[in-house]
Formats: sequence, C-alpha cells, structure tokens
Amino acid sequence: MRNLKKILAAITVIAMIASMMVVPALAESVKYEAEAKVLNDLGLMAGYGLEDASNRLQGVIFAIKAAGKGAEAEAMTDEEAAQILADQVVDAADVPAWGAKWVAYAVKNGYTSGVDASVLPKVKFAPLNTISAEEFLTWLLRIGMGYTDAGTNTALNMAITANVIDLSQAIEFGQEDAFIRDDIAGILYGACKTGVNADGKSFIQSLIDAGFITEEQAVAAGFKEAQPAKLEVVGVSATNLKQLVVEF
Repeated sequence: MRNLKKILAAITVIAMIASMMVVPALAESVKYEAEAKVLNDLGLMAGYGLEDASNRLQGVIFAIKAAGKGAEAEAMTDEEAAQILADQVVDAADVPAWGAKWVAYAVKNGYTSGVDASVLPKVKFAPLNTISAEEFLTWLLRIGMGYTDAGTNTALNMAITANVIDLSQAIEFGQEDAFIRDDIAGILYGACKTGVNADGKSFIQSLIDAGFITEEQAVAAGFKEAQPAKLEVVGVSATNLKQLVVEF
C-alpha cells in the first residue's frame, strides 16, 4: 500500500510538471491574440482557437469574409451552390454542407483554380487539405485586394509590396511546417492596418466604402486616424463699422 501511494504521488507530480510545460509552449506559438480580438469584434474573423491548423475551406471563408463579401456568398441559394459544385468541382462530395456556398462562390468568381491542374477547367478544391501561407495570401490578394494575378509562387512577395506583411513575416511563414489560425490573424490585421489594394486604395478604406465596417469602427480599432472636424462658415454679421463676427 505504501509503495502504491508513492507511485501515485510520483505520477501526480509528473502530470503536474507536464501540464506546466505544455502551457508555455502553446502560449509561445500564439503571437496575434490581441489582433484576433480586434478582428473578431469587427466581424473579420469568426472564433479563436488560434493554435489550430487551418484547412483550405476555412482559409477561403476567412478570405471572403475579410474582403467584406461574406454576405454575397451567403446570399447564394442552396440550389445555385449545389449546381456550381456539381458542374465544376470534381471533389464536390468532399465539401461539407456548411461550406458549399463558400466554395461555390469562390469557384463562380474565379478565385480558385484548385490543387490539380490536370482537371482544369474544372476544380479540385480539396476542402479539408491543410492550407499554406501562400495559398491564404493568394486568396486575400485576389478576393479582397484586387490582385488578380496573385498566385502561390508570387503571393509572399506581392503581400510585402502591398504592405500586408513585412519581410520577417514572409520568411517566417515561408518556413513554417503548419499554418495556423494565429498566422491568419496576423495577416488579416496587417492588411487592415497598412494593406494597399491594387487600385491604390487602402484595404481598410475599401471595407468602409463597401459598408462592411464604419469609419468610427476603423478609427476605434486603430486602423485609421480620426479626421479633424471640418470648419464651415455659417454666418457673418457686423457689430459696428470696423468689426465682423464670423460664426463657424
């Protein structure tokens, strides 16, 4: 009995030490928690689980939502989405029902050519395959920022030029074994903060112009500077022959 108690005590201590070791490792893998909260509050991300790996279906949904086009995708009828998948997606059976509209929307608008060139012009979407930084950036650049020639071979460089990510992030993403939701948060935040669209307009301004977020929300999130109030003359009156009162 005494030996059993010692063994149980040892197991308990080992378990406690192991749990203490896991938490810091997990915490170190997440860099953009604060940024993710801002994006969630604005509706540009949905949920956290920042340490979780992302698949291609999740990636294209993030990109479509970040572009302010989520309402368009969701407005598709179930019948239209099903028809697009049946006609153009060779692995339509692998697309979960909840993701059908999102994949159909991406295919309909030419945002994805899939993962297998041999089946073109049809698309093999591979919805549950893990996604890379290059794939996600390609979708963000194409769908949300107007860089129609973005591709996985050029996405990192184009994202640097568009001020979505910096060089150190490009190196980091290019070397990662697993692309996680935390990385997505870092990229989306960078696009909102400093990203410039193909037409020269800031990414955040395009979301404002589309009515996806308001100017006030962008300012509160730190993505835009508050503009000073514009003064206008609303009245001028004379108090005597030498003085005028100007009312702003």
